[in-house]
Amino acid sequence: MDSMEVKPVAEFCLRPSSPTPPHLRYLKLSLLDHLLPCPYATVVFFYTGDRRLNLEKRLEILRDSLSRALTKLYPLAGKVKDDHTVDCNDEGLRYLEAQVNCDISDFLRQPDLLAAHKFLPAVNTAISHVANVQVNVFKCGGMAIGLCISHKVLDGAGIGAFMNEWAAAARGEAGGPQPDFSLAAAFPAESLWLKEAAPRIWGPLFKPGNFITKRFVFESSSVAKIRQEASATCLSPDRPPTRIEAVSALIWKVFMHVRKENNNGVSNPSTLTHLVNLRPRAKAIIPAITDRSLGNMLWVAISEAVEEARPGLGILSEKVRAGIAKIDGGFVAKLRGADESEVRRHALGSLGGIADQGLDVIAFTSWCRLGFYEADFGWGRPVWVSSLGVQASVFFNVVLLVDTVDGEGVEAWVNLDEKDMEVFQRNADVRRLTSVDPSPLDHQVV
Repeated sequence: MDSMEVKPVAEFCLRPSSPTPPHLRYLKLSLLDHLLPCPYATVVFFYTGDRRLNLEKRLEILRDSLSRALTKLYPLAGKVKDDHTVDCNDEGLRYLEAQVNCDISDFLRQPDLLAAHKFLPAVNTAISHVANVQVNVFKCGGMAIGLCISHKVLDGAGIGAFMNEWAAAARGEAGGPQPDFSLAAAFPAESLWLKEAAPRIWGPLFKPGNFITKRFVFESSSVAKIRQEASATCLSPDRPPTRIEAVSALIWKVFMHVRKENNNGVSNPSTLTHLVNLRPRAKAIIPAITDRSLGNMLWVAISEAVEEARPGLGILSEKVRAGIAKIDGGFVAKLRGADESEVRRHALGSLGGIADQGLDVIAFTSWCRLGFYEADFGWGRPVWVSSLGVQASVFFNVVLLVDTVDGEGVEAWVNLDEKDMEVFQRNADVRRLTSVDPSPLDHQVV
C-alpha cells in the first residue's frame, strides 16, 4: 500500500515496574546465542478494534502491563553490552506509538509484505536496545504490534513466551512460571568460535539475484492431502509425516523442479536445512532446561542431499525427518561437552561445506506451535501474525513456516530469486494445494 502512512507520535523507554535485583544485572550470553546471522528477530501481530474499551484505555493497558511483564523478562529492558554480556540495567525497552492513516481491513484485504516494515520501530544498532516495540493504531482502532528484538537474547519460542507473558499481564493474570535466562550455564561461550564460524556457515548460502517474498497458504485440508500422498510412498507408512515434515517436503520437491527448469534442464544435487528447537531434546539430559528456558536454543539440521531429478514426496519427507532426528539428545550433550572439536567439525564441515559441494540449498525455519496466536490482551487473539517481505539483491533461498489462525494449516513465507519464484508459482502442486498471498480476513476462525 503505497498510500499507507505510519506516523510515530510517541517514543520513550519503558522500564520494569520493579527494579531488577543486583545479582541479575549482567546476563551472560550462551554459545548458541552466536549461531544466527540476523541481529534482530522481527514479527508483527495484528488485532482488530474493541468497542468496549476506548483507544486511550487500551494503550494505557498495554504500557502498564508491559512494564509489569518486564519484571520477569528483565533482559528486554537492558542493552547488549558486548559479545558476552547483556547489561540488564533497567534503562528500559524502547517503546513507540504510531498512527496509521487507514483501517486495519484496508491493509489486511491485500497485505503488502514490504509495507509491513513500516509497523516496526527503526533500530539504531549503535544504541543496542535489546527490545524495540511499536504499537501502530489504525483509524478504526485496530492495532499492529511490531517487535524488533535482539536475536542474541530471544529466539522464536522466546518471542512467543514474551507476547503471552505481556498479554497475561494485560488481562490481569499471573502468566507462566518465571522465565529462566541461565542458558549460558548449560552452553557456556568460553570462546567465540561459533560467532567466528558463522560467516563460514551462512555466508556461502547468500547469492546475488532479485529476491522477493510471497506467502503460500496451505489450509488444513491441503496439509492432510500432502501427508496422505507422502505416506503412500513412504518406506514407513505407519509413521505418517508431521504437518511440518510434509509441507517442507512438498516445497523442497517443487524447489528442485524450479532449479532444474531454470538450469536448462540440468538437475543439481539439492539439500534442505531446518532450524531445530533444542528444548525438547535437551530436557532429558539437562534437568535445568524447560520450555521457559529463554535465549537461543536452536541448531541447524541438514537433510541428506538428493540427486535424482524427480524424488517422491514420501522419500523427501523421510529425509526431512531423518535430518531433524540427528539433532537429538546425544548431539545436545556434545554441544555442551568439554571437547568442542566434534561440534566444530559438524558446524564447519556439514554446514559450511554445503556450498563447496555445489548443492542447491533451501533453508527452513518454523514458527509453528509457538503460541503466537494465543497472545490475547483482553480484546481478542491476533487476526494475523506476520513476518516481513524481502526485496534484496543478495539473499538466500529461505522459507518461514507459520501457523494459520486456526492452528491446523501452514503459511509458507517463501523467499526466492524472482525467476525461480515465477516457476514456483505456476507449479501444478503449488496451484493445487495453496492460495498465494490471500487476505488474512478470509481465514478467520468464527
